[in-house]
Amino acid sequence: MTDLICTITFLSDWHCGTGAGASATLDAVVARDTTGCPLVPGRTLRGILRDGVRQLAAHGHLKEPLQQSELVLFGDEGFDMMKPTGDRHVRGTRPGRLQFTDACISADVTRHLATLLSGSKEQEQEAKRLRATLFRSIAMTAIGEHGTVKAKSLRMIEVAVPLTLTARITLTPRPLTAHVRVDGEDMIEEGWPNILRDAALFTDGIGSGRTRGLGRCRIEFGGLA
Repeated sequence: MTDLICTITFLSDWHCGTGAGASATLDAVVARDTTGCPLVPGRTLRGILRDGVRQLAAHGHLKEPLQQSELVLFGDEGFDMMKPTGDRHVRGTRPGRLQFTDACISADVTRHLATLLSGSKEQEQEAKRLRATLFRSIAMTAIGEHGTVKAKSLRMIEVAVPLTLTARITLTPRPLTAHVRVDGEDMIEEGWPNILRDAALFTDGIGSGRTRGLGRCRIEFGGLA
């Protein structure tokens, strides 16, 4: 398996939520890791990059034999699978070959917080104080068709401040099923890091509230690990 390090640098406040509120005052909270620090779920990063690959194909930037990149890297249900004889196709499900971890804050920071949280009462309070600096709350409203605020649309949501997060993307081995074959997979397997780098150029934001300026970011990729 081959790993690629993905770095997300947020340029504005951002919100990747859990779908649940935290209290009577917050309608939506940010997803967190085990130490309570904000994160971008792997499934969110996967969806953003998948859409970028789709945009590459739609704009004609993926030439043969790379046009099946979305299928190979992210999978699909009901794709055309070729029999070993190559004489017919059947319908089936192919898993994507890329696996994504959550994008998290620096491991040094989380280790430091974990140490404080397991220490004395004073250390635990210090950890909570440091962690609180990573978040803030903002008010959002829905705007009606005439440009006025919709009644009873006020929501308080938690956002994370601009941070740099990292995730690991792994290219897994080819499916063992003998009849699963995609034209151009050798070339896609060789060039997938560059495909993701190009796909990231179509992404300027992650999470909710992007039309209101939240989640502006830059996605970059480090060397293979």
